[in-house]
This record gives sequence, C-alpha cells and structure tokens, in this order.
Amino acid sequence: MLAYSAHGSGCETPTAGHVKLNGAVVWQGSFCGNLPNPRGINILEINPITCSVEERRHYNTHEVTKASDQVRGYLQRMNARTVIVGVTADEPTRKLTWRATSVLYDQFGLHIGDVGYRGSFAFIAQKVHPSSQGSY
Repeated sequence: MLAYSAHGSGCETPTAGHVKLNGAVVWQGSFCGNLPNPRGINILEINPITCSVEERRHYNTHEVTKASDQVRGYLQRMNARTVIVGVTADEPTRKLTWRATSVLYDQFGLHIGDVGYRGSFAFIAQKVHPSSQGSY
C-alpha cells in the first residue's frame, strides 16, 4: 500500500497511491495524475480468509466537517476483530478531529496524532475485542 499527499503549490510533480491485495490493485488515486483524487481517508474492510475487500469507504476529512464524525461512527460500529486497511490521499487532516483519531487509537491501536497538514498515513489494523481494549 502507498498513501500520498498533495505538496507544494501546483502539479509540477504528480503523486499517486494504491492498495494491492494478492498483487491486484483494489484502490488507487492520484494528485494531479490520471486517476481520481479521493481526498481524505479511505478505509477498506478486508476479509482475512479470502484476502478480498468486503466494503470500501471514503471520507473527505479535508473539506467536509461531518466526515470526521462519520469515520468515528463507522469504526465504532465495526465488529471486534474486523480487519481494515486505511490509506490517505491528498490532504486528510484539516477536518479530522481528536474524536475520530481517538477511536483509531482506542479500538485499533493506531497513533496518527502527529500527522501534520498535507501529511499522509496508511495502516492495516484489526479492531480489538472490547475485553482487551487498552492493552497495546
């Protein structure tokens, strides 16, 4: 997997990202390239047995204020042991709130609080069982 971010001021150097499962591209995007630019956070729910995408979600946490709460709600509704892949595109942090990042930490063990403006991040994680929360 490869996350990407927008950078500088313009399209002098396009950037691109992707997620592959079993060698096949299951998500891709680019900033100033030939692909769509799914700005924000993209989450793929993965079936670990078949190594296939069960569900995909896109949240524009750069422009849409409610996107952060939507990320939070989606992650909270997931069953324990759900496996997800997260990959960011363009700029994911502008409207991303601590309420969403705290769910990523509390329920998936992911710390992304130090990602700055136009930063990027990617992860593969499994939601913890409620009885093991806080045991990272």
